[in-house]
Formats: sequence, structure tokens, C-alpha cells
Amino acid sequence: MKFLTFNKFLPSSTTLAPEWEDAGHTLFNLWVNSEEVNELYLKRAIICYCAELAIRKYHLHVAPVCSTLEVANAHINIAKVHAAFALRPNRSATFRAKDRGATANHLWAAYKIRRDLLGNEHASVRQTWVLFQNA
Repeated sequence: MKFLTFNKFLPSSTTLAPEWEDAGHTLFNLWVNSEEVNELYLKRAIICYCAELAIRKYHLHVAPVCSTLEVANAHINIAKVHAAFALRPNRSATFRAKDRGATANHLWAAYKIRRDLLGNEHASVRQTWVLFQNA
């Protein structure tokens, strides 16, 4: 089993949101590429992505300011992990329904943000809408 140590790295940003996002991506990719099916990677990835979302929401109005599209991307990342949880066959129907609901909620939030900023005809807005419909 691989262990990740994040304390060896110095923060490269003032908000630490990119570091949380990178850690989430690393953990999610470990889950995707691991031969053993380990939900621990997914659980830790969602913790990282939720921390990223909280930081980005806070820095919408507090310096250093982040963009609203970064908040939408954080919602997409969280939806990705919930969708992975919902597809797990060993989870009960109740937990799968909760994960599908969380996936839809985060995709809807990302869709609304992207639609307001980019307009209905933008490719990423349409892609988010398709993902929301299939959630």
C-alpha cells in the first residue's frame, strides 16, 4: 500500500486550494489505477476536494481572490468522487442513492455557475448539463 506524505512540500500558493486539489487528484488517480479496490483513497480524495471548495468559496470575496469558475471546478471534482462511490456494487442502495443525490447537487451547482458566467452555448456548460442529466 502506498502512503502519501504531504508535509514534505512547501505551499506554492497563498490559499493552499491548488495543493488540496492536487492531493485530491492524486488520491483519486490512485483509486482508479490501484489493483486492490480501496475506498480509503476515495474517502481521502473527497476530504481534499471539500477542503478545496471551502477555501475557494471563502476566497471569492477575501484576498487573494479566486474565480467563480474555480468554485465550479471544485464542485465537479466532488461530484466525480460521489459518482465513483455511487457506482460501487458493494454499497447498499441507500448509500448509492445518497451518493447519486450528492453527485447531482454538485453538478447542478457547477452548471448554474458556468451558465451564469459563460452562457448556455458554451461547450463546458453543455457538458455539465449532460453530466447532470445522467447523474
